[in-house]
Amino acid sequence: MQDQHQIDASFTDGAPLSEEIALQLIINNLDDVFFLIDKELKIVICSEVTKKTVKQHLGYTIRPGMSILELVPLERRKFLKEVYAEVLHGKERWTEVEVPINGTANYFESYFKPAKNQKKEIIGVLVSTRNITGKKQADLEQSKIKESLRLSEQQYRTLFDSNPLPCWIYDLETQKFLEVNEAAIKHYGYTHDEFLQLTIFDIQAEENIEKLKKRTINRVQKTYSLNNWQHKLKDGRIIFVDLRINCINYHGKEANLVVAHDVTPKVVTENELRKSNERFRLAAKASSEALWEWDVITKEAYISSTYTDMMGWRADEFRKFDEWYDYIHPDDKEETIRTYQDAIDNPKTERWEKEYRYLKSDGSYAYVNDKAVILRNNKGEAIKVTGALQNITEQKRIEAELKKSNMRFQLASRAASDAIYEWDIIANEFYWSDSLQSLFGYHPSEVNIETWKELLHPAESQKTIQSLEDTLAHPRKKIWNQEYRLKRADGKFSYVLERGFIVRDEEGKALRMIGSLQDISDRKFHEQLLSLERSILELSANPGIELKEVVDKLLKGIEEIHTHSITSVLLLKDDKIIEHLASPSLPPGYAEAINGTPIGAAAGSCGTAMFLKKPVITSDIDKDPLWSKYKHIAARFGLKACWALPIIHSSGKVLGSFAIYHKTPQIPDNNELATVERLRNILRIVMENRWSLQEIRLANERFDIMMMATHDLIWDWNLETNFVYREGTGLKKVFGVEKNETIENINEWIKRLHPDDVQKVKKVMAHIMNAVHENNFDVEYRFRRDDGTYTFVYDRGVLIRNKEGKPIRMIGAAQDVSERKRLEKELLNNELEHQKAINLATVETQEQERSEIGKELHDNVNQVLTTTKLYLDLAISNPELRDEMVLKSNKNIINVINEIRQLSRSLMNPSIGDLGLIDSIHDLIENINLTRKLHVSLQSKSEIEDLLDKNQKLTIFRIIQEALNNAIKHAKATKVSIKILYNTTMVEVVIEDNGIGFNLQKVKKGAGLKNIQNRIYLINGTHNIESAPSKGSKIIINFPFKQNSIS
Repeated sequence: MQDQHQIDASFTDGAPLSEEIALQLIINNLDDVFFLIDKELKIVICSEVTKKTVKQHLGYTIRPGMSILELVPLERRKFLKEVYAEVLHGKERWTEVEVPINGTANYFESYFKPAKNQKKEIIGVLVSTRNITGKKQADLEQSKIKESLRLSEQQYRTLFDSNPLPCWIYDLETQKFLEVNEAAIKHYGYTHDEFLQLTIFDIQAEENIEKLKKRTINRVQKTYSLNNWQHKLKDGRIIFVDLRINCINYHGKEANLVVAHDVTPKVVTENELRKSNERFRLAAKASSEALWEWDVITKEAYISSTYTDMMGWRADEFRKFDEWYDYIHPDDKEETIRTYQDAIDNPKTERWEKEYRYLKSDGSYAYVNDKAVILRNNKGEAIKVTGALQNITEQKRIEAELKKSNMRFQLASRAASDAIYEWDIIANEFYWSDSLQSLFGYHPSEVNIETWKELLHPAESQKTIQSLEDTLAHPRKKIWNQEYRLKRADGKFSYVLERGFIVRDEEGKALRMIGSLQDISDRKFHEQLLSLERSILELSANPGIELKEVVDKLLKGIEEIHTHSITSVLLLKDDKIIEHLASPSLPPGYAEAINGTPIGAAAGSCGTAMFLKKPVITSDIDKDPLWSKYKHIAARFGLKACWALPIIHSSGKVLGSFAIYHKTPQIPDNNELATVERLRNILRIVMENRWSLQEIRLANERFDIMMMATHDLIWDWNLETNFVYREGTGLKKVFGVEKNETIENINEWIKRLHPDDVQKVKKVMAHIMNAVHENNFDVEYRFRRDDGTYTFVYDRGVLIRNKEGKPIRMIGAAQDVSERKRLEKELLNNELEHQKAINLATVETQEQERSEIGKELHDNVNQVLTTTKLYLDLAISNPELRDEMVLKSNKNIINVINEIRQLSRSLMNPSIGDLGLIDSIHDLIENINLTRKLHVSLQSKSEIEDLLDKNQKLTIFRIIQEALNNAIKHAKATKVSIKILYNTTMVEVVIEDNGIGFNLQKVKKGAGLKNIQNRIYLINGTHNIESAPSKGSKIIINFPFKQNSIS
C-alpha cells in the first residue's frame, strides 16, 4: 500500500499520477470501509477510513499482509470463510451484521465482489462496508410515522370492515356497545343485535368487573392498554385478551374504541412455560446430574446446585465458560476441547457427548459423562448450549468389576449345568465348557461343527442344520433357539435345547456365536408322558372300546418313551388267581406260563405285590427268593429285572398289577420310581373307570328288570312344557290306560281324577310348588281307567328347582293301592268283629265274676254268718255255753272278714301307680303264700318298670292274677313260677305251674283263659300255651315296649 506522504509529494511535483497512486487516492477519499483481499484472504489494499474505523471500534492496527479473519470474532470466521469461498468462485454476496459499540447496536452492510484482472481472472475479493445504523433508524421512524398516518386515515373503516381482530365502540356514559365488527361477532358468539343490547360489563370475567367500574369513574382521556384481561364469551368460556383502547368522538358521543387481541394461547403457553421452568428448577435440584447452560452470544453460564454436591465447587462460581477447560484432567483436555469445538463449529451438529475426568474441590478427579444439545439460529450458528454433567465414577468402577466378573464367568461356565460354547464362525473354531463331558460324555476338543452335525438324530438332522444356516444368513437375526436330539457318547440320544447369541459386524455378517446346550430329556419325557395320559383318558372315556385295547395302547406308549422297557398288566381273578390282560412286547410264552398261577408271599414280583398290596422291586430276578419258583421261566425269555406295583381300587380291592421288565439287572432311581407310580395311577383310573362303567351298566340292567317286575308307574312332569312322560308298562298296570298321549297333558290327567279328590290333589300340588324348603310330597286319589272304573292310586314324588328356586320338573312314582284299600276295609271289618267278641267276652266275664261272687257269698260267707248267728242265739239261751259260743262266733267273724277282704282285693284295681308292677306282684304273691295252699316265685329285674307304660303294667298284673286264680281253683298246683324277661324290643312273661295239666285239643276255653287272651290282644301281644295231662301248664306271653292298647 502507498504511503500518504508519497501521494502528497506526487501532487506537489505536478508530475502525472501513477495508476497505483491514483487508485490509492480514490480509495482514501471513500466514506465507506473498503478492502481488497487476495485469494489467501490477506489484506492487499484498504482506505484510511478503514484503518481509522478498525482501530477505533475493534482496536486492531491493520498491517500489510494481515489476514482479514483476524478482524472478526472466532465464531464468525467459519461463516466468512464460506462467504469468501463463494465470491472467489464468481458470486457476489451481501451481508448485514449487528455490532454493539459503546453499548449501542450499530448495523453494518458489506458487499463482496470478485476482483478481476484484465484477463477477467479472479485474483481476490473487493469488500465494501458501510454503517447503515442511521438508515436503519430512519427507516424504523419512517415506518412508525407511516403506520400512524395509516391508522389515522383508516380509523373506522379499517376497524370495522377489515380488521381481523375483534373491535367495538362503547359509550363512556352508558357503557353500552355502539358498534362492533364482524370479528367480534364471530369471536364472542353474540349476534350484532345482541351486542348492541349489552354493556361492556356483560363480557367481563367476574374478577374484572370491579376493576373496570373504577376505571369508568375515573375517565382516562388518552390511549392506553390492558394486557391479559379476562373476557367471557357467550358460551361461558373465559379468554385472555390484550386491549388497545382509544378515546374518540363517535357521532357526537364520548366513546372508546377498543381493539381486542386474543392472547389465550400465549398466556397458556406462558403459564406452561412458567410451570416448566419451575419443574426444571425442581428437577435440577432433584436430579443426580448437574444441569448446565451456556449462552454463546452473551457468554453467560448457568449450572444447577447438584454441581456442588457432585464436585464440591460452589455453583454460583460457575460464571465463565472459559474456566471449564481448567477443570479437565490434563490427559483428557485436548481431546475433549477439540470434540466440543468441532461440534460447535459444525452447523449440522445438534448434540455433543464426551466422557472425561473432572477436577473436584478435594483435588481428586471424577469420571463424568457430559452430554449437550446445541441450539442454533437460522444461519446454523450456535447460540446456546444446554447439557447435563453425570458423575460416572461408580459406573467406571462397576465396569472394572464387570471385567473381573466376565473372567469369573468364564471360570464358572466350567462348572455350569449347561454345556456353554463359543463358535468363531470365521475361523470355524469351537470352545466348549467342561460341562459338555459331564452332560453328554464328550471331551470339549472332540466336538466341532462337523462332528455336531453327525451327532444329530437322523429324523431331525436336516431340519436343525437348515434352521441354523437360515438364521446365520439373516443379517438382523441375533438369536437361534432349537430343540433336537443329540447322540451321547454312550450311544443314547438326549433331548437338548440350544440357545445361541450371534455377534455380527456392521454389515450384518455373522462373526461369532455364543450359546449353551441344555439337556431337556426329563422335560420332554414328562411332556410325552402327559400327552400319553391325555390320549389314554380320552380313549378310556369311550365305553365302546374294550379295556384291553386301552391298556395295550398305554403300554405301547410307555415302551416308546422307555425304549428298553417291557411292560405288562395282570388282573386278579377271584382275589387269588393271576389273569393276563396286556403286554405288547412280553414274549407270549412267558404270559401263558404265568397265567392262572396263584398270588402269594413268594409269587414273583407281580403275584407278591398283589398279595402284599405294596410295590415289589426285583433288581435281579436270578438272586431274588421271591422268584424261586418262576426264575427258570424268566431266564428262558431273558428277563433279568421286574418292578411291580399293585393296582388297588379306591375301595381297597386289588384289581391287578403293573410291571416293567428289563433284560439287564437294574435298580430304579427316585425319578423312575415316581414315573412307575404315576403310570400305575393312570392304570388304576382307567380300570376303576371301566369297573364303574360296568357297575353302572349292571345297575341300569337291574333298573330295567326292576321296572319290568314292579307295579309302580314312573313318571316325569316337565313343568315348563306341561308334558308328563309315563313308562308304558306301569301306565297300564296302575292307571289302566293304554296310551300316554291321552293324558300326557297335565290338565287331561286332572280330568280323570275322581271329582271328590280333585281339590285335594290340586291343594297338594299348589302347596309343594309354593313351598320354599319342601320338595317331597305324597297323595292318594282315585283315577278313572279306560274302562270307566276307578282305581285307588298312591302317588309320591320330588320337585326339582333351578338355581333361582323356580320349579322346573317333578319326578315320581304312582302305585295301584286298590288291593291294599280292599284289605284295609276287610281288616277293619275283622277288627270290628274282634272288638265285638272282646266286648262279649268282657260281659261274660263280668257275669261269671258276679256269679262267682254270689256263689262265694252264698256258699261260704253266708253259711259262716248263719252258723255264727246260731252260735250267738245258743249263747243267749244257754248261759253255760255262752263263752264257748262267743269264742266260736268271734272266730267265724274273723274268717268272714278275711274272705270279704280277699274278695274285695280281687275286684279292686291294684295300687300299681304307688307301688309299681314288681312290688304289686310281690304283694299279691305274699297274700297267696300266706294261705299255704300255693307257693309262688317271681324272677324279674327292676329296670322293667321304665320299659312299660301304665296300661301294659296293669294288663300284666291282671294276667298274672287270673293265672294264679286258675292255678288255685283248677290246676291243683302246689308251685307256680313267674318270669318277666326282656330284650331290645320285646317283653316276655312266662307263668308255669306243676298242676294236673290238660289236653289243649279237648278242653274248652273258659272265661278265665278268654280273659287272658283278650288282655294280651289289647297290648298287641302274642301268647303260647304249653300243657299236657299230669305235666303242668306253661303260658308264654310276648309284646312290644310301650304300645298303647286299642280302645
